[in-house]
Amino acid sequence: MNIKDLQYYVSLTQLKNFSLVAAQFHVSQPTISAAIRRLETELKTQLLIRANPHLPVALTTTGIQVQRHANQILLEHQLMCQEVAHTTTDQLVIGMPPIIEINYFPRIASQLPQALFSQIQPISQGSLAALKGLKNGQLDLAVLAYLNEFTDTTIQLTTFDTQSFSIVGLKSIFETDFKRHSEPRLPSTAQINH
Repeated sequence: MNIKDLQYYVSLTQLKNFSLVAAQFHVSQPTISAAIRRLETELKTQLLIRANPHLPVALTTTGIQVQRHANQILLEHQLMCQEVAHTTTDQLVIGMPPIIEINYFPRIASQLPQALFSQIQPISQGSLAALKGLKNGQLDLAVLAYLNEFTDTTIQLTTFDTQSFSIVGLKSIFETDFKRHSEPRLPSTAQINH
């Protein structure tokens, strides 16, 4: 199976037009048609409903199944390429929220050997963006302040430290706004110090 054929197919499932896919990849329309035929021959099934050439392309039931798998294969291919590229650059790309990069990471970094520290490329971004970067292969690691339940089985989560946080405010705010509500509108993990 050819990765390029899968790329053409996934693009065709999105754009629903052979000519638009050909233009996107800077190839001829017959190149796209040949790629789809190769996939159909290899999988021994029809992927598209070819009714009227002037109407958008429609997928068969197996075409929808193949689209789902093709998306996953292309994602894994992209991750593989990025991981190999990261391995060959001798850089460890670590995403982290700015507050961690400024206040917490220097304490960790000071304990690392200088040779290792020079190989670290920190990327400053929010926790959700760092998690996304980790999943799509742009980051090797992420240091997150993440409170939600973590159920993604493709990522290993290791808790190496816990920090308590405080909400700081004027005493009058705590006395009026928080006491007025029978239940404070804070996550259950928050600690209020005053």
